[in-house]
Amino acid sequence: FAARLVHSGLSSLLFSVHGTDARTHAQNVGVAEAFAQTIAGIEHAVRLAPRGVELGMNVTITKHNEHQLAALTELAHSLGLRW
Repeated sequence: FAARLVHSGLSSLLFSVHGTDARTHAQNVGVAEAFAQTIAGIEHAVRLAPRGVELGMNVTITKHNEHQLAALTELAHSLGLRW
């Protein structure tokens, strides 16, 4: 799926990550396994995306993750997301 997506002609892809760990992310999205699935999707997209496809991360700031903003930035960069 990731390969088809990043080669579909899109110019950018934004991933929603709302915590640096499964618990915090789940508090914001309501799905326990969402963090692992999202991180795996990001890793596949980063590995497969052709040049010119911008990959980034979106964060909705809530009372559950506001203390993680610096760590979320570090997570984005460690995953290869620059936007």
